[in-house]
Amino acid sequence: MKPYLFLFGFATFVLVSCSKSSSSDVASNSTYKDVQPIFAQNCTGCHGGPHPKADVDLSSYIGIMKTANSPIAVVKPGDPDNSQMVQAIQGINGMKRMPPGDNEPLDSAKITAIENWIKAGAKP
Repeated sequence: MKPYLFLFGFATFVLVSCSKSSSSDVASNSTYKDVQPIFAQNCTGCHGGPHPKADVDLSSYIGIMKTANSPIAVVKPGDPDNSQMVQAIQGINGMKRMPPGDNEPLDSAKITAIENWIKAGAKP
């Protein structure tokens, strides 16, 4: 009976290890194309076009990244916790929750996708 316990323990270890590595692989391979549909569906109605609200343009990669090196960076590549975008979609650190008003908040899968993209370096 002990060999079965060993095999069960080993199989559990392998499954947990594989699931952890695959989720980190997803995060490290995340690109703008993974998050662009989220922005298009939830953000660009206000944060797009010729006069985006708060001068935050989420309609293109270039628009998003134009603030990356400023103190008020919408996205800080590699640092989702200090990116205003993440703070706004979570409504934390004094940021107004986005999308605002009666709009549905982003679900956890969309927030995770955005966090993973930023954590991976906010690649195009």
